[in-house]
Amino acid sequence: MASIYLLYFLDDSVYIGKTSIGVHIRYAKHCATMLNNTHCNYKVQEAYHKFGRPKLILLEDDVPIDSLKELKKQWISEFDSYKN
Repeated sequence: MASIYLLYFLDDSVYIGKTSIGVHIRYAKHCATMLNNTHCNYKVQEAYHKFGRPKLILLEDDVPIDSLKELKKQWISEFDSYKN
């Protein structure tokens, strides 16, 4: 099973992610790469520099792995996270 999560920054910008390794482990990895200035998403890295560590919000838990990709797309659309 897996999870869909949201990283929320103080300017209301969000990042939607998916993980099958455990949401808290994935969040810790995000935070470590942001701290080291090596996050793979430059917008997330820039938001971290401006607003600090994002808040982790669990959107869905116990998601079947074969549903992850489609559910992530739905949440991205819901939050309009490509623009925000």
